[in-house]
Amino acid sequence: PKSTVWNIKKKESTGEVTIHKGTGRPRKTSTTDDRRILSILKKNLQTPACQIRKTFQESGVDLSMTTVRRRLHEQKYRGYTARSKPLVNCKNRMARLQFAKYLKSNHSSGKRSCGQRRLTNIGVMARAKYGGEKE
Repeated sequence: PKSTVWNIKKKESTGEVTIHKGTGRPRKTSTTDDRRILSILKKNLQTPACQIRKTFQESGVDLSMTTVRRRLHEQKYRGYTARSKPLVNCKNRMARLQFAKYLKSNHSSGKRSCGQRRLTNIGVMARAKYGGEKE
């Protein structure tokens, strides 16, 4: 690359190569502020960015919500919504009960395994909640 070749030529002529600190806009927050943002969030993961911003404004540091969000994204904290799971309806509960009965009758060998006990308990709960035939 051109910059590497330029650095080698510069070292040959002057005897040293200095790498200057990157130019650009300085950060609004220090590393201490970044850690403080994380600690506020870790106390309650549902804390909104506007509340973190207000906390900083009370202490005299003026931050935008975008800055707070950007610092959280840098630390891999991103907003998400929990996935909704469909409820098990009456028809499926009764089908599970029938499946449990099938397993119990076809795979019984004296001792019942933990899985068979669990399936039987599902059947008992389904009958108690929705009614149905007894074993």
